[in-house]
Amino acid sequence: MEEQFNKDSDMSEENISQEGKKLRSSFKRGVLAGASCVLAVLALLLLGGLIFLKNTSSDFLDSNTRTKIKLIAQMIDKYYYKEVDDETKEEGLYRGLVESTGDKYSTYYSSDELADVMKGYEGHYEGIGVTLTQDKESGKVLVINVIKDTPGEKAGILAGDEIISADSFTAASMDLTNFVSKIKGEEGTKVKITGKHANGKTYSVDVPREKIVYPTVEYQMLTDDIGLISISGFDEETKNSFDKAVKELKRSGMKAVIYDLRTNPGGLVKSVTEILDEILPKGVLVYLLDKEGVRKDFTSDDEHQLDIPSVVLISQSTASSGEIFAGAMRDFDKATLIGETTYGKGIVQDIKPLPDGSAIKLTIETYYTPKGECIHEKGIKPDIELAFQYNGDKKSLKYDYLKDVQVQKAIKVLENEKR
Repeated sequence: MEEQFNKDSDMSEENISQEGKKLRSSFKRGVLAGASCVLAVLALLLLGGLIFLKNTSSDFLDSNTRTKIKLIAQMIDKYYYKEVDDETKEEGLYRGLVESTGDKYSTYYSSDELADVMKGYEGHYEGIGVTLTQDKESGKVLVINVIKDTPGEKAGILAGDEIISADSFTAASMDLTNFVSKIKGEEGTKVKITGKHANGKTYSVDVPREKIVYPTVEYQMLTDDIGLISISGFDEETKNSFDKAVKELKRSGMKAVIYDLRTNPGGLVKSVTEILDEILPKGVLVYLLDKEGVRKDFTSDDEHQLDIPSVVLISQSTASSGEIFAGAMRDFDKATLIGETTYGKGIVQDIKPLPDGSAIKLTIETYYTPKGECIHEKGIKPDIELAFQYNGDKKSLKYDYLKDVQVQKAIKVLENEKR
């Protein structure tokens, strides 16, 4: 997510500029931010909240439980070596209640944190210009991408770095979304980032925050008739950017295409399915099931198709909505998948607003590919398994896709399909 979720920016949330560094670091580590969300409409009336509470059991908050909570709060006030204000204690209760699910993707957002998350889905936010991912085992937070000409790049933060802390907040001790909220902030303010380069050298820098525009789509022609579209996440602007890329590449003579999703941690289900609707024929693109077995289908209407030979590049960092894209392309038999097995996030989150402006993000559904496969915790296997390797100049700021072995393989596959 970058700082962003954008990625859960969740897309954990920021974008790319130095392609070489981005790919080298993220593919070697194969980690991923956890998470991408399906956004709810942010309008919950107080009346609706009261009706919900009336019809929901809350028996666990009996008199004994309330008494115990008050006692713990009093002990903190009397014995804890620092002062903890009442608002902080209250938020701790809310966060702990959501954490009782045991689900790392479910979390509580204060009103300020919610506002930051929503900005990430809009394709811009106020931050430092880095995309982060969190290792699901160790909790370490790593930099996937650093956007060109952003404060993060100017401060010397590099793709592949481990971010240890932001101000006084330790990265590995927090959910990625909450940690990202500590990096984001009002434009013109600063955040102290402590990190470690891939060579082991640690650093601490004060990085100013700016308004960051998060480009999720980049494109270029690789040969006379093979185009490349790199999608680093799915937010509200991705569909428009994708349409522009396709239009420009067709104008340049594109007869076959490589979709690069190797650093795509996910994003909005609505965004990815709208893009798939532009590519695939009529059918179910993905479907969701909740715990009651209620099914929700996302479909394509066949009004548009990009019916040309295609390859999808995937990696261990391809997750969530990125996997929806790869799974649909595979199940419709419209692309060859090349790379490494994806992350395996086959569940969907929804943001549920609360009357006071805060919200909770909860995992509410499991998703299935068009042919009914649940890829959660197992990922999607490529048709052609091939580890990432870059044979270009690793010191150059410009990434040469033609020196990327996975791209080279994709070109060969497409050349054969065109014959």
